[in-house]
Amino acid sequence: MKIERSVKLFSVVFGLSLAGWPAATDAQTTTIPMPPGAIQPGGDPTDTTLDWGLWWNGTGIANEVFDPAVSSSNNIPGSIHVTISLPGAAANPGAGANLCFGDFIAPNIGNNNWLGADKSSAVDFALYSALSFDILVNITTSSNNDIPINLYSWNYDQVQIGSVPLPATTGWQHISIPIPNTFTFGDTNALPPNGTAWGFYNWYPNTPPAYSDFWIDNVQLVGAGYIPPPTLTPPVKAVHGLNVFASTDQNLTYDRQEAVLVASNGLSWIGNASAAHPVTYSFGISGFPSGDPNILYNTPAYLFLVPNPAAVDNAPDWGETNAVTVRVQSTPNGGGQMQFQYKVNEPNNQLMYFGQNPYTNTPGSWDGVTPNYFESGNLATVQSAKLFGTWTIEFTSDTNGTLIGPDGTTAAFIVPPYNARYFAETNGFNVYLGMQANVTTVLNQAVVYSSFAVSNVPSACSDNFLTDATLNTNLWSVAPSTRPAGVLVVPSNALYWVGWTLPATDFSLADSGTLTPHPVWNNVATYTPIPMVKIEQQLISANELPAGNAAFFSLVKRSPTQLLVLLPGETNAPNTATGKTGTPDPVDLIAAGGEVVITILAVDANWYPVAGNADSVEITSSDLGGYTLGANPVALSNGSAQMTWYFATEGPQTITATDMTNPSITPNTDTVSVLNQ
Repeated sequence: MKIERSVKLFSVVFGLSLAGWPAATDAQTTTIPMPPGAIQPGGDPTDTTLDWGLWWNGTGIANEVFDPAVSSSNNIPGSIHVTISLPGAAANPGAGANLCFGDFIAPNIGNNNWLGADKSSAVDFALYSALSFDILVNITTSSNNDIPINLYSWNYDQVQIGSVPLPATTGWQHISIPIPNTFTFGDTNALPPNGTAWGFYNWYPNTPPAYSDFWIDNVQLVGAGYIPPPTLTPPVKAVHGLNVFASTDQNLTYDRQEAVLVASNGLSWIGNASAAHPVTYSFGISGFPSGDPNILYNTPAYLFLVPNPAAVDNAPDWGETNAVTVRVQSTPNGGGQMQFQYKVNEPNNQLMYFGQNPYTNTPGSWDGVTPNYFESGNLATVQSAKLFGTWTIEFTSDTNGTLIGPDGTTAAFIVPPYNARYFAETNGFNVYLGMQANVTTVLNQAVVYSSFAVSNVPSACSDNFLTDATLNTNLWSVAPSTRPAGVLVVPSNALYWVGWTLPATDFSLADSGTLTPHPVWNNVATYTPIPMVKIEQQLISANELPAGNAAFFSLVKRSPTQLLVLLPGETNAPNTATGKTGTPDPVDLIAAGGEVVITILAVDANWYPVAGNADSVEITSSDLGGYTLGANPVALSNGSAQMTWYFATEGPQTITATDMTNPSITPNTDTVSVLNQ
């Protein structure tokens, strides 16, 4: 993929397929039989230890035992007998059974309640086509509607991939549940390979109690004969400011993506606003989703004002008892509208915002006497000919406010005094800034904020996102967002987004200034790739673009061929003769006790670091008296490791790193001067 560099735009040239680019290979995986061996065709009848665990449990009982008397085939020694008791709401009102358990992919773990018990054996489920098994359901004792089938990560993520309905008759069934090649846990803290287990997740808040009783064997994680390599999407010009991406679809298009002010007190207008000193909440918008007429009047950029919150939660507009929602939506011809809506005494709902039944009475019409009088919380809408610019909510008293659009258009509103009192701050006040997709075509697009400010309150603050290099974490937290990584400041030196399809395990982005005769592909690594919906995308900084008037991008899959030892004073330098620059700092036996910190990297033939490698590496030295107090060999973590080494002998000394897991990986030696002064 080529982009021509110019002052105004990048043009994209298509026709370059990834298959013709560096390190593009046909991906495939082989089928993995799930342990123990005694549940597999032709399996070892003595291999009967179950590798399973109960990973979380609200209320419920689960048990697994090996049953040598029941199997789906004569050549299978036995099966796993699973029983699940779900007491439901009678035992745990409002929650019921939240019962999560299952079996590990790797053998020899035994009964273990930690999903990360064998993290080193984790797989990328997206590289497999299905989970298949044979199952026999005891329909006499089972009363649940179905048996959910889930996949689990070492970081306690879970995704249901299917379920087995309770059959009408008793008999063995062969089940194959597809795993899409876009499968993801969506966990930026546990990137693939991260899958460690398969199993069951029963959420049963109902009455009466339910029970599941079944046998399962011949469980296979079915390999994919061919997995297409990822393909790049065209570069998109980055919009500077606070980018809030619709980066998940966990709740269809209704996931909230947001940042919340860290300050949680001194932010309410109640008791602070006056005509002389109005309280304002304002935000600038410089980017908005587009490309589909269904986005108009639909997708909102939002400001939530939440008094006395129960928690800092993801959807306070729904869950909290009292809240103000300010929504900005796009309108035709580049315009926008802002709505001011509120609710009181309405937890876990939002009918009052929109004046839906029973909240049908006119705002402010209560006589103060009539009981159960429900009025609409939809107070005002301002229309602006401009979407981009600053939107302001201005309060001049506890009840009187004005909406101000970027073009200066205004709309006044009044919060009835008998409801305004609910927004007095007695136990905190949270302010959220974010967006919600509401339309599928908005997924992977962003609302971009240029600024934010709150004035004339005790915790008044402002933030110019256009001058920020990163999000100010002293001011903002992205923790409540459905995907925190998708809420970020794009600084002025970040010029473009480049995206690619999934799965893309072990691929990384690289660029070059030429395709011929032998291009050098340099890692693009200033910014971390961000998971989106079925894609990932990464920012390109100005200093990563090659010299000249063209830039080519590729996804490369680097393979480790050698190790690299780095000592203090040295820096990794790919595409050089030794893979590094600099000179090792001398080590002093007296002042430093001979101590030095060694860095070991797994690298490819051009000395580029290769992530994902977990080989065991041994450190040796020409100094026979040298030693480490830590483990030796040491396991690489994501392709790198550090070790503190102590020299004992003066003079030039060598340090050698040798891969003990894969002898084909070339060792690497470094030399340092050891002084005795």
